[in-house]
Amino acid sequence: MDIGLAKLDKLVAHHVGNKIRDEGIVLSNSEPIITPSISAIILKDYLGGIKSNSKDFSFYHESDVNLNEILVYVKEIFKNEGSFFRESEKIAKHLYSKTTHPNIAGGDLFVMLFSGITIDTKVTRAIGIFKVESKEKYLSIRNENGLLVLQDNEGIDPREIQKAALVIEDGFHVLAAERGNATTAYWINDFLKTKPIATAKSSAQYIGKIVKTTVQEILEPAKVSEYRDEFNALLASEEPTVEKLFKINSRFIGDTRSEEIIEATSSSTGLRLDSSSILNQKTIQNATKSAFRKIRLYPGIDLLISGKNALQSVQKEISKDGRYLTITIDMGDNQ
Repeated sequence: MDIGLAKLDKLVAHHVGNKIRDEGIVLSNSEPIITPSISAIILKDYLGGIKSNSKDFSFYHESDVNLNEILVYVKEIFKNEGSFFRESEKIAKHLYSKTTHPNIAGGDLFVMLFSGITIDTKVTRAIGIFKVESKEKYLSIRNENGLLVLQDNEGIDPREIQKAALVIEDGFHVLAAERGNATTAYWINDFLKTKPIATAKSSAQYIGKIVKTTVQEILEPAKVSEYRDEFNALLASEEPTVEKLFKINSRFIGDTRSEEIIEATSSSTGLRLDSSSILNQKTIQNATKSAFRKIRLYPGIDLLISGKNALQSVQKEISKDGRYLTITIDMGDNQ
């Protein structure tokens, strides 16, 4: 995504409280004037921030994605920019209906319309939805007839946005970010109602976590080397599928433990790759290159392998009195 030519076309702010505490919402009467300085801050910190810190999502709904509330509202804005203010009110009311956890703080909701965003050489529009749940204290100085007066103020640090989403018109792709603990993680799941997109990057990270956890489960260093060799051979094969990788994992740590690792990884990432998905050799290797560097030799003793060194075999011998452990490591020919 390139935002070098992006423009802020519309902006409105509402205040959304916590529904369970009956804090209500405050809707703006009109859209504020967008000054060049305001536009510059939003393009740099709001739009630039979500470009740097967000993940890829798509809208969903249990019965029909076209019933997803946010998708309905943004589609109407893209269809008719004159409906921007009215639809922003609906977005604020929808957020209020989802702000039902006692730990969720009320805050200011910003809805914005951008144009001139380039994605894969195509220029498109986007709708930004941002929520600020905390404000910062700062000092300002003003000149009153030669006397410098110090005044305390409260304002928004645009670099500290708690909740953010950018809905791209082309394909209604969603870039979203959410700060907060699991008990208040309602922005992505409940308000936006989105699910992660299995991009090349996110898929590689998903596989990387599974491989790393699998390696940690293999207790014998020689078996780790064997697993590494089979894993690399799979990536180099003609059809390196997810299913084939999971079968390899099951052979080394068992079906039950392999399934547990898959379920835990899917739960933490929100991803679940199709078994027929093809593993991209380059991205997967980059994501798993650290997985085989730390190998468990003995409880409390790990071997950290650097560079291109490869472990060939390990022999362990405990003295008769149990006081000494001798570990012989064969690194093979790493030249």
